[in-house]
Amino acid sequence: MTAQGTSLPSGSAEGQAYAAQPEDLRAQYAAAVQMAVYDGQLSWQVTGLFVQFAILLVAGAVSPSFAGTSNKVFLALVGAIVALAGIIMSVMFGSMTLRIRTYQDYWSARAEELEAMMPLAGLFSGASRLSQVGTLTVASTTLRMRRSYGVKTKVMMTILFGVLTLAFVGLLLFDLVRAF
Repeated sequence: MTAQGTSLPSGSAEGQAYAAQPEDLRAQYAAAVQMAVYDGQLSWQVTGLFVQFAILLVAGAVSPSFAGTSNKVFLALVGAIVALAGIIMSVMFGSMTLRIRTYQDYWSARAEELEAMMPLAGLFSGASRLSQVGTLTVASTTLRMRRSYGVKTKVMMTILFGVLTLAFVGLLLFDLVRAF
């Protein structure tokens, strides 16, 4: 893909120059695979960090006794502020994680595009094919992936961040009703 979002035509001079040097292709392929793996790991690290903070924020919004007072209105307002922080954090971390996942999709697509120009076609793209089709044969082994396993991580993360955002909205409303 070019910066404008279109693939390089294989018959064009630009496409032929792009694919002219096998060692350059291998280096680009290796870099694209490494970046895809890195971005995949990074998105899970960010999500793990978020889940840890979310657990603390849920606890703080439900039971804001850390404020050191017994005033119920004040405790409810503190809980509401913590819930609001949770909403902001859910949206912020969700956006960041989904942006990282989009970069991972880009690097995966680049690796598959480069792989198609090399004699080892199918090495990296086989995993995508397994996820899309549900079966893949490698040598004499047939691998099967159930449809429930094939749900994209990006979809699952969107659901995770959406559910937690809704939970924090619910806690915010709960604390506001409790305060007034």
